[in-house]
Amino acid sequence: MRQAAIRWLTRHESVATSEIILHRRRIYILPTIFGYYYAITLMVMLLAAMNYNNNMAFVVSFLLTGVGGIAMWSTHRNLLNLSISKPAALPVFAGQTAEFHIEITNPTRHARHALELVWQRITTDCISIAEHGSNQATLRVSTDRRGYLKPGRFVLSTRFPLGLFRAWSWLEFDAHIIVYPTPEVSASPPIFATSANYQGETHDPAEGCDDYAGLREYRPGDPPRHIAWKTLARTQLMSTKLFTGESADQVWLDFDAINVNDTEIRLSILCHWILEFQAADKYFGLRLPNQHIPPANGGDHTQRCLRALALFGRQTLEN
Repeated sequence: MRQAAIRWLTRHESVATSEIILHRRRIYILPTIFGYYYAITLMVMLLAAMNYNNNMAFVVSFLLTGVGGIAMWSTHRNLLNLSISKPAALPVFAGQTAEFHIEITNPTRHARHALELVWQRITTDCISIAEHGSNQATLRVSTDRRGYLKPGRFVLSTRFPLGLFRAWSWLEFDAHIIVYPTPEVSASPPIFATSANYQGETHDPAEGCDDYAGLREYRPGDPPRHIAWKTLARTQLMSTKLFTGESADQVWLDFDAINVNDTEIRLSILCHWILEFQAADKYFGLRLPNQHIPPANGGDHTQRCLRALALFGRQTLEN
């Protein structure tokens, strides 16, 4: 029922692609539990003042009622006209916490205080913003499976200044990150094949590490130690050194070569060895059903392989 009520209240609010500005129709406000106690106390004081015809009691009741009204207005204004940017986040491995960094800008001359980010009823951050300033809040989302991850709807709220009222706004952006499989750290030595095991496949025949064999055009992901820096200084063209020798056979990490029935365990094992090969600065290729990534090395190649593992069999966005 709660989710249905939220959908009805936010039916006119579309998913944002860049930023959200909190105008009056986006901000909701209700008393907190302390606000209700405060209102009950005022009613009792007013009834007592009427019963005993006590002018001082009337003055105190009306004064405290005015304080409550000002507190309600201040709480609402603490969110009004804030600008919230689209969250940005880096990929993570399943089981880790994804951190969506959200820039909140205050375009007015009034400072904002005690702003809270809430995701699934968990308060994840509390910040303040100076006048005409901005600050970054962090929305932390737990992950439990690989693939696309969308944080979904979250809440920006405040109880400033007295805690008698809570003002909030529901926010939802068209933002997502990729969650990689959890590396299987207990994996056995990698099951792989060299390029010689795949007849008819084309590859650079001389990218080993024994004897120098010439230059070729630079490719993204080539290790810096193989770049021909002298040639770059002379010709202003990026080139990569080639080598020949036994190590020229290129390694393929093969999904089908892993003797495990569970697909997720296979992907976790491949993820572990991709990270190991990256740490050793070795060339490797990735072979998945219906997808082959040619051997290379470097950060870009590693990210491409990890992305392929994360999206294997999951090509649609997941909430």
